Amino acid sequence: MRKFIFPATLLLALSQLLSRILGVARDRIFAHIFGATSGAGIFDLDTYFAAFRLPDLVYSLLIFGTLSAAFVPLLAEKKSAEKENIFASNVLNVLFFLVLILSAGIFVFAEPLTRLITPGFSNEKILLTSQLLRIQLLAPIFFTFSAVFGGLAQHFHKFFWYSLAPVLYNLGIIFGALFWGKEFGVFGISWGVALGAFLHASIQLPGIFSNGFRWMGVFRPQLLREFFKLASPRMLSLVAAQFQFVVITIFASLIGNGSLAIFNYSWNLASLPLGVVGVAFATSSFATLSRFADSQEEFREKFHRSFLGILFWVLPASVGLFFLREEITTLILQTGEFAKKDVALVSGSLAIFAFAIPFLSLLPLLNNVFFARKNTRIPLLAGVIGLIAATIFAKLLAVPLESASLAAAYSLATIATFLVLFFCAAKNFRTPPLLPFLKILFSSVFLGIFVFFSREAWTAGNLPQLVLEAGSITILGGVFYLFLAKCFKLSPHKIC
Repeated sequence: MRKFIFPATLLLALSQLLSRILGVARDRIFAHIFGATSGAGIFDLDTYFAAFRLPDLVYSLLIFGTLSAAFVPLLAEKKSAEKENIFASNVLNVLFFLVLILSAGIFVFAEPLTRLITPGFSNEKILLTSQLLRIQLLAPIFFTFSAVFGGLAQHFHKFFWYSLAPVLYNLGIIFGALFWGKEFGVFGISWGVALGAFLHASIQLPGIFSNGFRWMGVFRPQLLREFFKLASPRMLSLVAAQFQFVVITIFASLIGNGSLAIFNYSWNLASLPLGVVGVAFATSSFATLSRFADSQEEFREKFHRSFLGILFWVLPASVGLFFLREEITTLILQTGEFAKKDVALVSGSLAIFAFAIPFLSLLPLLNNVFFARKNTRIPLLAGVIGLIAATIFAKLLAVPLESASLAAAYSLATIATFLVLFFCAAKNFRTPPLLPFLKILFSSVFLGIFVFFSREAWTAGNLPQLVLEAGSITILGGVFYLFLAKCFKLSPHKIC
């Protein structure tokens, strides 16, 4: 088991790293063309991000929610390739039909729905956002296919083509921004989203076909009762999680121009460790957790190993991100229309997110621990608590923190969600060993001290000096952390 999980995690981590690097390049292009607070009309980035909300909701409700909770565990129970093909084809066909119907309804009522989630937008911005929403509804349709293909890849333990999907998705958006963005503004990048979603699905076809999947014209919703029974609470929990972003969108529209763009810029920078580590570990381990769901000791050992493996990489990354937030924001985003005042706003939100990164990175694993045991009630409870917390904190913090309140509200809601999942997991599977956790924590604290004094000793003036400062501190800090880990007898391979 350990021999399989580590290479799969490494492959997925590398693909996520490449995807996130492309995401950084994408955001730099956005910053150059649109800025953060200076955009207007078709160059107002807030409208683009607001248009994302409902397609994301469709994706979470009918695609990711059902597949992440039920598809892989139920597929693992099939005893022949023919039964696997029938089950997978039936799921694909039924979900495609449901997504198509729901997307058509949103397409028709795009403008009134947009008014609900952006009450602070002007009529002109609401009309523009609703037009972008209609374009971006193509994405969940393509993602329906992609999600089923990804579930099959996890089942087959074949991750190469699957790992390329997020890379192609970002390339599609970058293509839209570079070739259509300057002329068509946010319409160009919205079409890039649709293109990226198409590439996300199509790149996975060679992998699943080579492992024996054959599509069948099966449409029998009545045969998916157990599937939807398992998936329904997961769907609701993900809707709760997605509604946290809806809450953020609502308050961002009320706070002022650029607030939503600032939130998304800082969120994308902060989510690099989440994608590279948290998602990679959770994805590569899910099929194995499902297979050992009935073996308490094996299941517990896999959970603890993945939990500590995530912390080993994420804690130092969050420390570095906190202390180097201004340098990172300046290097990546300060270009073209992105001004110095935007750097200050984004880096302020990024500092808040840095504290939440460890909790964010562990959420996919904690959710999968329960899904693998076909327990979807606890993730639903955690998601609802997170939604309530996001709403309360966004309301309380909106005036004193302004744009930073969005990052603070989301981070506090994430911590609340984490605490529910963690204590429930600890009750069922015990807490991970304390000693390795303390070693990781102390190593990260010492790293923070090292980075703080290194940064204070460096006075970067121009851009090359800033690159040299950030690069040198990052490399030396990484070496220092690994040295401390060795002194503490912490091996990433052994705890992973």
